[in-house]
Amino acid sequence: MSVCAFALTILQHLHCFHVHRTGMKIDRIYRKNAGVIAVAVSVTPLIIIIIIIVILLLFIFWYLQRFYLQTSRDVKHLKSTKVWFLFLMTSRWFAVRLDSICSIFITISTFGCLLLRDGL
Repeated sequence: MSVCAFALTILQHLHCFHVHRTGMKIDRIYRKNAGVIAVAVSVTPLIIIIIIIVILLLFIFWYLQRFYLQTSRDVKHLKSTKVWFLFLMTSRWFAVRLDSICSIFITISTFGCLLLRDGL
């Protein structure tokens, strides 16, 4: 994505953001976050790598969430005592995956800060 396309994406005005109070709050938060990211990238270009990793982890989380929700809905439709055990096991599976994603994120953030401590 080019810089112009990125700037146009950030600066576009949607009707919802100017009419509804919630939309205005979302717009304000979005612009603040975009500004913080732009300043951080301009100061330390290596932060782009961390941002890409975070976005990748968010997509993995999103995929796991969709997979878990579909599986848990299917399990809840079954009528059996063994289903409760299956539901607990799928919930535990999802929890372990979330814990591993959070551990990866914290590890990357920690080592990123240690490696970039002079540049930050």
